[in-house]
Amino acid sequence: MDPVLREEVSRGRVRLALCAGAAAALAAAGASAASAPNPKALVLQKADLPVGAVKGPSYTASPSTFGNREYWVTYNVRAAGREEVLTSEAAASAAAGRATAGYRVMLATETGLPGASALKLPSYGREQRAEYQPDPGLGVLVVHQGNVVWRLAVQDCGPQSPAGCLGGVTPPKLTRSQAVAELEKYARKQKARVGKG
Repeated sequence: MDPVLREEVSRGRVRLALCAGAAAALAAAGASAASAPNPKALVLQKADLPVGAVKGPSYTASPSTFGNREYWVTYNVRAAGREEVLTSEAAASAAAGRATAGYRVMLATETGLPGASALKLPSYGREQRAEYQPDPGLGVLVVHQGNVVWRLAVQDCGPQSPAGCLGGVTPPKLTRSQAVAELEKYARKQKARVGKG
């Protein structure tokens, strides 16, 4: 065989091998993401909320900072004559190690702010942290369960909330006891959804 032709054939085989390797890696990554639960099904749904709840902003990320796939949604709800904004978020990973790392990152981004204090809540997963942040009057719960990391947050509607007030009046800031009551009420429902995933 002509040496130039032999070199071209050899290069072609190398390119083919590289393409096959890249295709296998992409297929594995796709299969990994596909084997993670759908986070949109793991967050609170309108059926979990009081009548009159209004769905607000939402987003999907794939991949996300906290897992392979993530979904985040807000709802404006009425509770005891006041308007609150409830945020429900779930990040699903195909690998347990990725979920553990995602939990650590979510803790770092969502908790530990100056002035925050720990909340004692029932257990909703393998590990969790809950706290009350007096300014902006926010209760937040971050949970790691299996391959899922989820977050639940509740606060008064207003300029610091993700969805604002639909009724036009900003209520007083959510108190610590109100934050505990609301987190406990909705965390049971989100835990049940994660358990089904």
